[in-house]
Amino acid sequence: MANLSKNLLFSLLFISLLSLLLFLLPPPPSSHHHHHHHHFSLPSSTSTFPPPPKIAYFISGTDNDGGRIFRLLKAIYHPRNHYLLHLDRRSSKDQREELARMVASVPVFVDADNVNVIERANSVREEGPSSLALVLHGAAILLRSRRDWDWFVNLDASDYPLISQDEG
Repeated sequence: MANLSKNLLFSLLFISLLSLLLFLLPPPPSSHHHHHHHHFSLPSSTSTFPPPPKIAYFISGTDNDGGRIFRLLKAIYHPRNHYLLHLDRRSSKDQREELARMVASVPVFVDADNVNVIERANSVREEGPSSLALVLHGAAILLRSRRDWDWFVNLDASDYPLISQDEG
């Protein structure tokens, strides 16, 4: 019995050493070199990509935010998108009219006819449901006036993009 255990132990040790040796040896050189080439083809001019999405932006602000809204509009503007601008009741009627004049002074905004300023201001408090109601009201106006957009984005006058839409 002791002799059988010795033989079994010797066989196990021999197989283990042989396996370790085979594992550590480098593979033999092969006369056939198999290279894996990945072929990537550039899209042809006939392939069609889906069109970029059209975005409906609702940009809102408060007293003295007209300049910041206009700056944000110029930073994110793209002719395929739609923009609705709102200054709340804390801003004067003159501020809302000035924002509308600034928009009207940019020929590309006028030509594309895709930037609108809400004339009648809503009262908004940062706490409570009025800010959500304002966003929903803006979305409803955009849905009534333009239906050809894919995404709705709500921005505040204090927002500013890190990269342009064309880079992103």
